[in-house]
Amino acid sequence: MPILKAKRKGYVSMDREFLIRKDLSLKAKGLLAHMMTLPDNWRFTVDGLVHCHKESKTAITAAIKELEQLGYLRRRYPRNEHGRIDHAEYTVCDIPIHEYETLVVDWSDNNAQKGEDL
Repeated sequence: MPILKAKRKGYVSMDREFLIRKDLSLKAKGLLAHMMTLPDNWRFTVDGLVHCHKESKTAITAAIKELEQLGYLRRRYPRNEHGRIDHAEYTVCDIPIHEYETLVVDWSDNNAQKGEDL
């Protein structure tokens, strides 16, 4: 059976590894895929993600925790000048973040290498 793909503007490129993992729920896969389509400077919030989907806040929170546990999402909580948490900063990646952080791109031959700095 053929796989049909629409050729349109507004596409996104992402690693498909997370989509074929059996230890990642369909809910978490869908949320991650959606998050990967948003602009790099998007400011994520649980309430904002709930607004974009029909799932409940509990479901979105569970998917976020699953993505954190498997390393696809990291939340950081910077403090303002009064020492209070201002907001959550989300880092989202289509491969586990620890793998991304060790990935070094060799632009001379357009190959990705692990380990050595250039």
